[in-house]
Amino acid sequence: MSQSVSLVLAGNRSLAYLLGFAVLTAAFGGAYSGLGINEMRDWVLQVFGLTFIGFLTALVFVLIFSWVRMRDKLIPSSERLLWTVTGQHAAGGISTLALTYTLLGISLGISTLAEQQLTPDTVQQIIKDLTRHFSMAFMTTVVGLPIAASGHALISITARQMDIRTNSARLEE
Repeated sequence: MSQSVSLVLAGNRSLAYLLGFAVLTAAFGGAYSGLGINEMRDWVLQVFGLTFIGFLTALVFVLIFSWVRMRDKLIPSSERLLWTVTGQHAAGGISTLALTYTLLGISLGISTLAEQQLTPDTVQQIIKDLTRHFSMAFMTTVVGLPIAASGHALISITARQMDIRTNSARLEE
């Protein structure tokens, strides 16, 4: 099988895992919150924003793609190491993304306070804006860091598992 066909198949498998994860997340979110799919979508877009969701999705796809490539028994161990490192960097990127958006939300909240005059008439609107910014700040961390930690674990454990299989195969020869 050629290299390009192998990459396309890994991409398809990765996309299937990503979409499956998204469907399961939506199902659990709907069951837990009691919201319909449209209300959940609106809430997610309002709290996280389109850029965070886009970057997170891209990094999770790279992480899953790396994991799928690591598990391919036909690739040599030197290439497997490349995909291990790529997956670890994707997981690290997810952590960085989550913490960056946390700082962004806090900064936006503080700038909201600095830009507006605090009077009895403006207090409600200022608190509403602060809540929106701080909600984004903390929710990106609540979502991003567990995904990153799970990704690190998945990549590390898979790398170790593949090393054990490779060493076992060598011993049997």
